[in-house]
Amino acid sequence: MPSCSKFVSLVAVVPAVVTSSFTCPSPAPPPPPPATCSAGICRGNTDSSTDVTCPSGKHLVANMQAGNTEDKCCVADVTGKCLGNTDSATDHTCGANKVLKSTASTIEGATDAKCCDDACSGFTCPSGKHLRDNAESLPGSTEGECCDDDVTGVCTGNTDSTKDVQCPAGKVLSSYLGNTTDACCTDGCPTVTCDAGTFLRSDAAAIKSTEKSACCFEYLCACNSDSTGDHSCSTGKHLKAFANTIKGNTDDKCCDADVTGKCLGNTDSATDHTCGANKVLKSTAYTIDGATDEKCCDDACSGFTCPSGKHLKDNAESLKGSTEGECCDADVTGVCYGNTDSTKDVQCPDGKALSGYMGNTTDACCTDACSTVTCD
Repeated sequence: MPSCSKFVSLVAVVPAVVTSSFTCPSPAPPPPPPATCSAGICRGNTDSSTDVTCPSGKHLVANMQAGNTEDKCCVADVTGKCLGNTDSATDHTCGANKVLKSTASTIEGATDAKCCDDACSGFTCPSGKHLRDNAESLPGSTEGECCDDDVTGVCTGNTDSTKDVQCPAGKVLSSYLGNTTDACCTDGCPTVTCDAGTFLRSDAAAIKSTEKSACCFEYLCACNSDSTGDHSCSTGKHLKAFANTIKGNTDDKCCDADVTGKCLGNTDSATDHTCGANKVLKSTAYTIDGATDEKCCDDACSGFTCPSGKHLKDNAESLKGSTEGECCDADVTGVCYGNTDSTKDVQCPDGKALSGYMGNTTDACCTDACSTVTCD
């Protein structure tokens, strides 16, 4: 059985469309980006020796802040506060049933008495009430601040969950108001017997219906939650592409005949033909019966020798062709960079950077670079 995570369909190899005998030259490649330099900021300068280091008791405002002095770049550390200190390890942590005051970042101190309020988690609600959610993070010490009324006498969601109604087998919750199985439960999908070729939904226990159309799913050809419904194709057949989206459990619905004996596109890809050196599969290889270069392959441009002044096109090993027009491009020469013979590219001297494309001398191709600039 094929893996359910991936279905591979056969893709026809479409022949390239030739629109003209004229081959346009490749566009000039973009020039390299100019060098950049950063200066006059607190941190991150190109010359890191000019970065500002704050003295003890101060810290940086922000790395990219404009300025290069302590006054512009540094602020005093926050210390001795209940919360928000520069060194967060010195922030105060409240004890059990305590919570930081809302103004803790403005208060000097490091004790519960100065920094903390009572938390609701330390309050005991009277009978018939219970602590609000997240009581440990709520400031409060009174019933009004800390308590909600108990939820009682309903089918589900009671404060005491042991009082929730538990529906018997074959029944599902159908109501909120009530506290008996008759009031809260009704017949559901678990009582339904699905027809052959279908299976009970995985969420059947929550569905308030006894209709097969609501409770049962038709098997898919593959990847069912109940894998016993996955279809196995007969010998000489394989699951269709996207079988996991097709409803059915028969060969007619789920399977295609195996492809065999073709140059390309066989069900068992290991039997596809691999062309020899300087050969490339025909564009119609998937329609051709055979397993030899003679039947399956055309000449590739990689086996062609271009005349002087021309060179093989990119990816020549995958291009069908045996003529100059099919296989060759004119050499790129006499430009600053991107020449077919890269040794002819202009190499700018120190302190210069490429600035143009047309030309073949340093004067035409190079200009002063940032490395010659002395930053303020």
